[in-house]
Amino acid sequence: MTTYEYTCLTCGPFEERHPMGQAPGETPCRCCGTPAPRRFSPPAVRQITPKLRRALDAQESSAHEPRVVRR
Repeated sequence: MTTYEYTCLTCGPFEERHPMGQAPGETPCRCCGTPAPRRFSPPAVRQITPKLRRALDAQESSAHEPRVVRR
């Protein structure tokens, strides 16, 4: 389940959980029932270790211009 953010024009922001990719574009506000549009927000990404970050950066930098190996 993924947390999605919605904003009611009357009551303000609130969150709901739905299966990934199945969140409706609008959902009724919990307080007043008014249709509230979904807000797009960055995903919650977990912290990764420095070692993994270096490996991912190296992989990303070589994706477009792979390093040439002579031997």
